[in-house]
Amino acid sequence: MTEKILNTEFGDVHYWINEPVDKKRMTLFFLHGLTASHGLFEKQIPYFSANYNVIVWDAPAHGLSRPYADFSYEKTAHDAIAVLDASGVDKAVFIGQSMGGFITQSVIKRTPERVIGFVSIDSTPFGEKYYSGSDKWWLKQIEWMSALYPDKSLRNAVAKQCTRTERSYQNMLDMLSVYDKKELCHLMGIGFAGFLDDNSDITIDCPVLLIVGEHDKTGKVISYNKAWAQDIGVQITWIKDAAHNSNDDQPEQVNEQIDLFLAEIRIDMMEELYDQASEALNGDDPAILAIQEVISKLEEYYTGPLWKADLALDEAGKLSSNLKRGVLSEDGIYDLLDRYKELKGE
Repeated sequence: MTEKILNTEFGDVHYWINEPVDKKRMTLFFLHGLTASHGLFEKQIPYFSANYNVIVWDAPAHGLSRPYADFSYEKTAHDAIAVLDASGVDKAVFIGQSMGGFITQSVIKRTPERVIGFVSIDSTPFGEKYYSGSDKWWLKQIEWMSALYPDKSLRNAVAKQCTRTERSYQNMLDMLSVYDKKELCHLMGIGFAGFLDDNSDITIDCPVLLIVGEHDKTGKVISYNKAWAQDIGVQITWIKDAAHNSNDDQPEQVNEQIDLFLAEIRIDMMEELYDQASEALNGDDPAILAIQEVISKLEEYYTGPLWKADLALDEAGKLSSNLKRGVLSEDGIYDLLDRYKELKGE
């Protein structure tokens, strides 16, 4: 991963990306939670880097992206899009843990066309109806209440609440160690109060995966997700023996579920290209020059490892039953590519 710096008027934002960026590949943008850093995804970065463009950052006011003046989710959403622009990436799957899910929804609120999929890991929904007056009042008290704890006790309490395994607990303590107590309390305060400032009713049109640790006891994450799942018509993916940082507690479980989610997004995208190419090649006057890029993407998919991986998932019965899967037909895609070469005179 190559470290990059996005210079903004509020402060420098550090991010990492595996280079060179391959525009034929899907891009994954990992966004960590409040008071954490890109180290939260240390078990995801190597796993997904082989087949995807991967971006991970220290969010504004976190980790190396400090100092950062006047943190807000609106500014952070604009910074996230600026990172995509600087990377030459048009669209990405956003994978947000806790606060990272807030940032993702803040991006969707403003530029939904940049998000082709949303993985929420132990986050909660945007929407006025989910949060009672009492909920809002308590979120505004976080900073001064946190300040009442002795420094060491505060860090231990935050790390213990977020995690269930010893490795994940130590990792959270390491991420917290860069802040002094005053900064840590202030960051927690503006993180929650800032959410209330940006929260509003939004529509999410892209595919959504809701991941929640079975032992997540952070606020009302579980009850919020149950209401959210019902509203958007998806099932919650529960992670066994995991708390709020479920991707760090149980990375194998979470990585597998993200893999399945990405496979279905990819198959949908390839299915659209397959239909587009089929229509062009079966016309009275095949417009082969107009679909060169489409054919190139289909051929790379078919001859690369991801087609075989997607086919294996389908044969194992792990993909949704209502998923269109014509592109997974070996004869179908082979015949289409062969037809294209024939028309080109190859």
